[in-house]
Amino acid sequence: MDKDRLIAGVDLSGVPHKVVYDAKSGQLRGDKFAWFPGVDMVTAPDTTYVVTLGGVYAINQDAYAKATAESGKLDVERKELGAKLAGLKKKQAGGGESAGADELQAEIKKLSAKIGALAARQQGLRRSVYSWQFPGKGFCAVIRAGDTVFVGGQAIVVGLDAATGARDRKSGG
Repeated sequence: MDKDRLIAGVDLSGVPHKVVYDAKSGQLRGDKFAWFPGVDMVTAPDTTYVVTLGGVYAINQDAYAKATAESGKLDVERKELGAKLAGLKKKQAGGGESAGADELQAEIKKLSAKIGALAARQQGLRRSVYSWQFPGKGFCAVIRAGDTVFVGGQAIVVGLDAATGARDRKSGG
């Protein structure tokens, strides 16, 4: 439970990431932390700890919400530019006149660069939402107890400082 939301284990396609339901009505509200296809997660007031197939992430909830909104706008822009690019490439493939071919190639190059820059911005947004990441394979569960996040799997449990992600030696991690 996170605020007024119930977060469930898998989405409707069976992919291991979280979906959100309204706690009172049971209505589906959408995906939660879809950029981090999580195996398990635990929430705290400002941070959500998500176990993925590659480790555990401490995600700042406010930063994630803002980045998701911006990334959605970038997706729309990328799709629009992609449609323009496809049209230009089709025109280029049609050939015919050599007049204007250089201008057409320059416009294709310009649009491709813009699309690449938007993709890079989205990647940056995805990296900006977590305060730390602890790599590891085989983790399938996470809990938080006080200032320690415990992640575990078959024959392994690691204690991590909730604020920094550093191994918490006093917890046996």
